[in-house]
Amino acid sequence: MTISNFSSLIQLSATISIAFVAIEYAKSFTRVLCENIFKFNEYTEFKFKKCFAKLPDQQTIENIDFKEIDKESANDLIEQQKRKRELLCKKLKSKQDGAKEMILRKCRIKSLSSMSLYVFMYDVLLLGISGFKGYQSFFIVFSFVLCACAILYMLAGWIRESLKVNNKILSCTIFQFSSFRHSLCCISIAIILSVACGFCFDFINNEVLITIWKVLFIISLTFSFVNYIVFGIIIKRKGEIIKKQIDIKVDKLYLECKMVYDDIMELLSVKNVKYKIRMLREMEENKTAS
Repeated sequence: MTISNFSSLIQLSATISIAFVAIEYAKSFTRVLCENIFKFNEYTEFKFKKCFAKLPDQQTIENIDFKEIDKESANDLIEQQKRKRELLCKKLKSKQDGAKEMILRKCRIKSLSSMSLYVFMYDVLLLGISGFKGYQSFFIVFSFVLCACAILYMLAGWIRESLKVNNKILSCTIFQFSSFRHSLCCISIAIILSVACGFCFDFINNEVLITIWKVLFIISLTFSFVNYIVFGIIIKRKGEIIKKQIDIKVDKLYLECKMVYDDIMELLSVKNVKYKIRMLREMEENKTAS
């Protein structure tokens, strides 16, 4: 087995990775997952729909048309309730849009682009050394160390992002995977280490080392594709946490809607009572007249 046997897969991995280096493409990836795959926007709209449904509709508001209660002007009270409903509708709309934006903002993983840059450069190096036929011992050791570094790099990046989901952030500089400078430094260190080991241990050329190298190579190449699946899972976990936060906010907003609903229903009940009293009074007057 040689690296050139997998050149097509390596090229595919490099093509996908260089696309994700672009920040806007990484943002689009997050948006597609959040909106089309995990349906976070639909969930948000469903939760806020409960609040909108609790508020009386505009026609119900317009039915509050009496002017006084016990000879006291009711205009100010009616207008106040209408204004409350109007402001609460605007607030609900604003909170709903804000919740959608918060999901996209918090689910966005900045390290996706920088880690994709590392994977791209790693793939390019693999393609570069696949054409060399001589110095077999050197390139076996070189690629052995390079593959091991790539595996460690991606594992460290995934672990860090998983810890961030639970608000456990590693602030040390070596764990700042969201920086392009970090990925460039890591790949540079990996190259230097691989070259140094290649020169120092180029005499090693046994079946055990080659077998281990084959395993590491297959794992590292697989990780190049699994990288985006892992980030998708992390985005899903982040979204689930944000959904719980949205539930708490919506429950508070629902109570506000219920208060406005109860106040408006109280005004409508007063109107109904006044209507019944007027009808009874008219009936008594008709009886007296007859």
